[in-house]
Amino acid sequence: QLMICRILSSKVIFFCADTLLQFGTEETLETLGVFLKEIGPTFDTQRWNHFTQFDNIFVTVSEIAQDSTVSKRIRFLLQDVLDLRAQQWKSTHHVETPMKLDALKQQWSEDNGGRSNGKTVEFASRKGRY
Repeated sequence: QLMICRILSSKVIFFCADTLLQFGTEETLETLGVFLKEIGPTFDTQRWNHFTQFDNIFVTVSEIAQDSTVSKRIRFLLQDVLDLRAQQWKSTHHVETPMKLDALKQQWSEDNGGRSNGKTVEFASRKGRY
């Protein structure tokens, strides 16, 4: 958050990324992926003075994501970061949230073309039957 608020120097970003890349363990590469996801939307702009250096990190990440000696889990994680970057940091992954019963019934009706199978499910109160 301190980097995103631009309280810390950009040198810290590159120091962190370079250090994580140098170690190259699963843990540090996973940390790098999370780190880039967090700061990417703020710093991944050509207007930033250090964009070329930032872009070079992604070149390295892309090479690692193609390296068959790296575990598939880490390669897929890094590829997800690269895909997210290619989409200008806008996720296409839709997270469903809990729905109220009326909204659920409406959604079911829309999904099934408004037709019913003739069965009705009723919910009894907690005092009664289930």
